[in-house]
Amino acid sequence: MRNMKKALIALITGLALTAGIVSVTTETASATSQGNAYWKLCSDYYLDGTCAFGGYYPIRNSDLRSTALNDNISSIQTNFVAIETWNDINFKGTYGYFQPNYTWNVLTSPYNNSISSVSFPGAVG
Repeated sequence: MRNMKKALIALITGLALTAGIVSVTTETASATSQGNAYWKLCSDYYLDGTCAFGGYYPIRNSDLRSTALNDNISSIQTNFVAIETWNDINFKGTYGYFQPNYTWNVLTSPYNNSISSVSFPGAVG
């Protein structure tokens, strides 16, 4: 089980870096040096579990279908940037807007475990 978890983390990290996401961790965000990241998307409530986090506008759009966070986001934190989300791939379905400088420790319907696309308004590229 431990080797499977390590392999999954390696796969997630590779996919996240390909998508422009800076880093992925299974540690609680507050317990890492990434506590000041500009945004965080986490698989569990209270910014726990597998998290992707990044710097200022690392990417404009990201389709999450080939990542472990596809339909698996339960908490979001935005520091200085907004995040737009959609519940379907290719930026379709239910739209959500998460304002800058706020933490959603517990996502509820229609966002919890259903986000498949994200965008950073104002990002270039």
